Amino acid sequence: MKDLDASGYAATSEEVAALRTAIAREKADDFARHRARLKARLRTAILARYLDTADRIRATLPHDAPVREAVRLVTDTAAYARLLRPEGR
Repeated sequence: MKDLDASGYAATSEEVAALRTAIAREKADDFARHRARLKARLRTAILARYLDTADRIRATLPHDAPVREAVRLVTDTAAYARLLRPEGR
């Protein structure tokens, strides 16, 4: 940036600074927007490093949406019965 200023490109230097600020803001927004997914991936990566396969799978089950829904359905006897009931009965 100092080189741009010294070469007489002060306006360009300001534009570069503005672009850097905009990029930093977009990065922060992306991290905020994708926080849950990033957190889950980071957790999985850490577990992969320190746990064997069975323990890693066991640790991820409570965070797995289909597994949580299956547990909810199995524990809700009325909903489970409705699901098993044939159509029209």
